[in-house]
Amino acid sequence: MALGLWCVCEEPPTHLQQAVLLREHLSRGRPPLRLTGVTALQLLDLPVPRGRSWVTALLRDRPAPHGPELVRHLDSFIHLAWDTARFHSRLPQLRISRSHGLPTVLGSWLAHLVDPVEALVVAAPMLDPWAITATLDALLSRGPLPRAVVATPTWTAPPPSRAPVHGVTRSSSGNLSTGGPSNPASKRGESAPLSRPRRSEPVVPVTYTPEIVRALLEPLPLTSHGVRAVSRALGRTAPRTWSPMETLVRLIVVAAGFPAPVMNVTVRTPYGTRHLDLGWEEEMVAVEFNGQVHSTDHAAYKDEMHRLEVLRDLGWAVRVLVYDDLVDPRRRGEWLTWLSRRLGPPRPRRTRRSSSPRARTRPSARDESEA
Repeated sequence: MALGLWCVCEEPPTHLQQAVLLREHLSRGRPPLRLTGVTALQLLDLPVPRGRSWVTALLRDRPAPHGPELVRHLDSFIHLAWDTARFHSRLPQLRISRSHGLPTVLGSWLAHLVDPVEALVVAAPMLDPWAITATLDALLSRGPLPRAVVATPTWTAPPPSRAPVHGVTRSSSGNLSTGGPSNPASKRGESAPLSRPRRSEPVVPVTYTPEIVRALLEPLPLTSHGVRAVSRALGRTAPRTWSPMETLVRLIVVAAGFPAPVMNVTVRTPYGTRHLDLGWEEEMVAVEFNGQVHSTDHAAYKDEMHRLEVLRDLGWAVRVLVYDDLVDPRRRGEWLTWLSRRLGPPRPRRTRRSSSPRARTRPSARDESEA
């Protein structure tokens, strides 16, 4: 991958592990780099939904200008950002850009990443509007992230020396760790965290809110497509959204003219506390989305069936959806009609010129393969 970079593990390193190792390697003896874009979002365990043309048409959104490139960048490209000095590399899988200077956060294996808002701005040209909203929903609904107090890395040129040797071993817990051939700890099979934070960079936990996201967007260039796209998506977010498909169902419901639901409504039952994906508490109406886990895990399926019956016994009207109920126009119309009988007729949808190509009633082959 690069001169002086090596890896010893039971299996080949994943794409994200390679990204962490390469960032560490390229930052030795040079101005430090940070991971950004879709690479940083994945290392923060934030969803990066792939484009679905039928969603863009249904919601009357403008498609991402570089949407077709997303799959390749998720699976094989590494996105890096420089702060103090321009950096170039001939490695074909690297994409290196200038950072906007937002704070540093720590991701998986303690890798140094740009702030997730900056990473999303960089990735936005490849993400459809609903996908940006889903990523923001996840960011706003998760716990605190570790942020370095120093906003941008500092660097002092080291004296000339030989090229560094950077190694990695896999501990019994499966964590990446550093240690060159001369490291006694690596010979004993011990491990130390990869890309550990410097002592001069204290870390504080930060819980993201819409106000914090707006403040982070404020100093960024207003003419940037990514900044505009993230700002618009922020207005469509909802707290307590725990999956991209919950975001998508909510956006479809709101676009159809129904009142915005409360996400993951808490309901106390004789069998414990339960959560409903989308709920209207006053009317006791709820919509649940079941993903693949409910069809592949028999225990999850049995628990789900019992949970639904308990909720219905308590007076809740619950409609369970799967992916085909969203993409198929006839099936989508059926559950939206069911919703109108319980919530009242939806508000008329404002007619406006669609900024996206003509809506397709059926998903493309690529859409179906990504579902």
